[in-house]
Amino acid sequence: MTAVRSTEPRAASAPAPVSARKPILIAIVVLVAVALLATAIGPADLSLATVLQVLASHLPWWHHHGTVTPIDQAIVWEIRLPRVVLGGLVVYLALCAQYESFVLPFIVLLAVPMALLGAVGAQWLRGLQNDVYCQIGLVMLVGLASKNSILIVE
Repeated sequence: MTAVRSTEPRAASAPAPVSARKPILIAIVVLVAVALLATAIGPADLSLATVLQVLASHLPWWHHHGTVTPIDQAIVWEIRLPRVVLGGLVVYLALCAQYESFVLPFIVLLAVPMALLGAVGAQWLRGLQNDVYCQIGLVMLVGLASKNSILIVE
């Protein structure tokens, strides 16, 4: 079906003629084409306890089910700590090269933790929750604090 549009201008209040309207395509999808229907036996309700019970029966024996042992923490710190130190050193050296000074990058690098400390402390004193809105605000605060410290240094 092809729609023919006229090139004549029409009034804004007049509706479009039926032949000029775009056709609406309606597709009917048969359920059997996208899903397999079968009768099965399962729990009457799907509570968290039921899900955890099923997961625990299918997980390997060494899985801790959400608990972290001191050995796991030690392994994580062995891997993470050198990377954090190396990343901080690279950022410090890049700022040293940019400002041509060994002291000025400390101002930029220490502004963000001080701003976060003040914001989280004020949040804790007021008894506010650490929800998504607060975390978005903290991310904005990191950007503003770093930009402000860069402007102060320059």
